[in-house]
Amino acid sequence: MHFTDQRAAWISTINDVVIKPNDYYSEKHEYEILSPVYHIDKIYKSMMGPSGVFYTNLDNEGSPHLIWLTDYSIDVSDASGNNPMSKDFMCHNNLDFSVPEYLQHFSLSNREQYSNSRFATLTEGQAEIHFPEGFGIPIFSNDKISIGTQVLNQNIANPSIDVRHRIKMGFVRDSELKKPLIPLFKQTIHIVVPIDSTSKRPSGACSIKQDCRPVMASISNMKTLLNGKEYTGHWIVKEGIDTVTLNVTDMMHLPYNTTLHYASVHLHAYSQSLTLKDITADSIVFTSYVKNYVGKTGMDKIDCFSSTKGIMLFKNHQYELVCITNNDSGKEQDMMSVMLLYMRDVELEKNISEMRKIPDSE
Repeated sequence: MHFTDQRAAWISTINDVVIKPNDYYSEKHEYEILSPVYHIDKIYKSMMGPSGVFYTNLDNEGSPHLIWLTDYSIDVSDASGNNPMSKDFMCHNNLDFSVPEYLQHFSLSNREQYSNSRFATLTEGQAEIHFPEGFGIPIFSNDKISIGTQVLNQNIANPSIDVRHRIKMGFVRDSELKKPLIPLFKQTIHIVVPIDSTSKRPSGACSIKQDCRPVMASISNMKTLLNGKEYTGHWIVKEGIDTVTLNVTDMMHLPYNTTLHYASVHLHAYSQSLTLKDITADSIVFTSYVKNYVGKTGMDKIDCFSSTKGIMLFKNHQYELVCITNNDSGKEQDMMSVMLLYMRDVELEKNISEMRKIPDSE
């Protein structure tokens, strides 16, 4: 299966992938997308480079059916799409979906107030997501999704480089499972700081109730909250080591006690670590450490969390994010700090089980 959007020069294919045998499925399918050519002609800081968005659905095989997203990755190539290029040219890649459509398909209307459209984010330093064996994100084959890519260039002055981004999404059809997968639901938590008009620095600890989405990378793009203060998810760090802490209990909006099975992180260069802490239990849920490049700007590796056993998260506990940065560049740098949590969805597990009992004719 192969089709091309000639207007934007996106190219997409679906391939069958042979995998190591497991208890859940013997093969999976891979939706592959090659972005248009992006021309890099100057320095592009985080979220400032050329970008594009592609709208699609994952599987056109047969009538609408349930599929499971199991992994997601991105790499960079030259204009031909055949020769690998440095991941330094990848700012981020976002996978989004329609919240109303998704909630309707899975009878989850009670989640409208706290659902986020972001399925996943890939970034320099974390260019792939692989959910632990036995877990996945369910979606219907005809649900519309969008894939957004953006270019980065923080080190090469006066370049003339053409690159493309190649995105791969692994999925399994529910009808081809040997036994059911466990569904995951995602919540996005992130640092926001009050705006200080003179220093653009945090003016103290803050706790927010409404804003649970990462914002665009501009100090002027702020959210005015109910308390009248202005916050931003993108801030400036001066030279040296700095720590920013935020209570994210309301952002997590846990509907019940559950287990965390995967966590990915989106940070900017000069981050040291991002920690999710259980304040109530005085324990660390997960710390993502960052390996920055030496001698140039950028991140070589960002730790993720993956576990089949999982870590307990409690509805009545308080949680906070702790972001540590070390700006040794000699000048101010921009910063963003986001953690995406993928947790066992007990409610959706029951709903899907009931859906499987309903004959197709109904």
